[in-house]
Amino acid sequence: MRSVTFFGIITLFTAAAGLAACGDDTGTGSTSTGGGGTPSTTSATSSTGDTATATTGGSTTGASTGATGTGGGAPTLVNGCDPTALEDHTKDATVEIKFGNPDFKYSPPCIKIKSGTMVKFTGSFLSHPLSGGEIVNNAPMPDAKSPIKPTMDASPSATFAISPAGSYPYYCTDHFAGGMKGLIVAE
Repeated sequence: MRSVTFFGIITLFTAAAGLAACGDDTGTGSTSTGGGGTPSTTSATSSTGDTATATTGGSTTGASTGATGTGGGAPTLVNGCDPTALEDHTKDATVEIKFGNPDFKYSPPCIKIKSGTMVKFTGSFLSHPLSGGEIVNNAPMPDAKSPIKPTMDASPSATFAISPAGSYPYYCTDHFAGGMKGLIVAE
């Protein structure tokens, strides 16, 4: 076994001869990315049957970004929100999310609530049409099953009962690229 320290990350490599029965000629590999302080392990079996394993230290920031061998890192954002760092409104029966000019943002944009909580959006839906769904690669992905229904009329507010428990991203159909998006997580 050989141990190498590189910039504070410990990487272990193990080469085992005679493991050809464990691998095939095409080579196999597996990756596990850690989060929340969990080390990350990457293993691969070569065509000769040798196995190499790399382990890197985890992170205390939460979930992995999904990149192979990152060993943790920043959590995956949903509509610009960190699902592990939401504004807590679990004790509120009703939560108001305001939006409009000149900020082109929702306030608060990223919240955690109890399932069944009433969420009231207040602003100009004519200028900022609301839709339930997620922005993926700068493209809107509306969610027809979301309790946050498309709203684009002259009403000054719209209220939605957020249930069942789950994650409910939302966005302004005209200004999501400028950051007008958010996330509601119901417990």
